[in-house]
Amino acid sequence: MTLRSKDLNNRKVICEDLVLGRIKEKIVDPKSRKITQLELKLDKKAADELLGAKKRGIKNLLAVSAFKSAQPDSKGFVVAKVKKWQLPIYLKSAKR
Repeated sequence: MTLRSKDLNNRKVICEDLVLGRIKEKIVDPKSRKITQLELKLDKKAADELLGAKKRGIKNLLAVSAFKSAQPDSKGFVVAKVKKWQLPIYLKSAKR
């Protein structure tokens, strides 16, 4: 099945039993022309659990190396291959 970049927009990302948030943007390396990171609008629970943040709407970049595939599972979620405790390694603040 072919997956287009726009098909990832607004998809929920999960890691184990934690919903991380929704995909808002894709970050592309200009030289390789490959997606290197996904910008996520973190779910409140994920922001609290991973970053200790109590507010909503926090955006973070998640490296694509955290995924086996961008292909959504049967429920439509994009699933991270890493463990929850490893997520801080793959997350980076989405500064604009």
